[in-house]
Amino acid sequence: MTGNGGSAVVMEQTGWIAPGRGGASRDDGWAAFNRVGITGRRMATLHAELAAVLPAPLPLPADGGGEAAIDLFWQGHAAAAGEPALLLDRAGQAIRVMPALEQLLHRHDGLTLRAGRPAATDAKSQARLAAILAAALDPQRARIGSARIDRPTGRAPLVVTVRPLAGDAVARFAIMAVIDPLDRPSQPRILWQQAFGLTAREGELAELLMAGHSIDSASAMRGRSPTTLRVHLRHLFDKVGVSRQSDLIALLGRVR
Repeated sequence: MTGNGGSAVVMEQTGWIAPGRGGASRDDGWAAFNRVGITGRRMATLHAELAAVLPAPLPLPADGGGEAAIDLFWQGHAAAAGEPALLLDRAGQAIRVMPALEQLLHRHDGLTLRAGRPAATDAKSQARLAAILAAALDPQRARIGSARIDRPTGRAPLVVTVRPLAGDAVARFAIMAVIDPLDRPSQPRILWQQAFGLTAREGELAELLMAGHSIDSASAMRGRSPTTLRVHLRHLFDKVGVSRQSDLIALLGRVR
């Protein structure tokens, strides 16, 4: 990737290298990566391609830079989720990195960036990752794929999913999302309450169920009888429009 001043920013396994900025720290490199611009011609091309895959065209700024086109897409389709993810162009280069994934990449515990591309830190995981990246960016038949990424620390493996964003069956962009089984993000209880008219107690129970609790363990944690919580659960089912706890969890997990 090339900045407005023309200098390249490259990521090796040992850290960021920013030519022309001798002695730059890894943190400086990460900051540079997220600030780095793309030339006007390249951004104009990206804008045209994004316009082909999004429901409505994005306005190209008058200065021809086009940086806002990528930002509008990224903020609207990924940033709001707050999950570890990055946006890839058709060459597999990272265009945007979410803060949660940036933190994970810093640790080099299973995943990193090399020359601006996502990479696994062990050979077998790298082979699996390369396969799903190639599939998602296949110019003939782009398709979604998932892979297990083993971690040198011995912690539970990461799960990587790469989804193509295609127009006219041609892969132009892809989103790579990462699940860390040990990371349980906070649940958006306020959104559930607004969307389904839940009471505070119903929202609290929903949050506990989403965190993996049963009615019995939720009862012990909150000091309320299982019978009372089962009443709240029935109200949850009625308000959300489901009849099973698994369906409740699946639906609430999509409201983020």
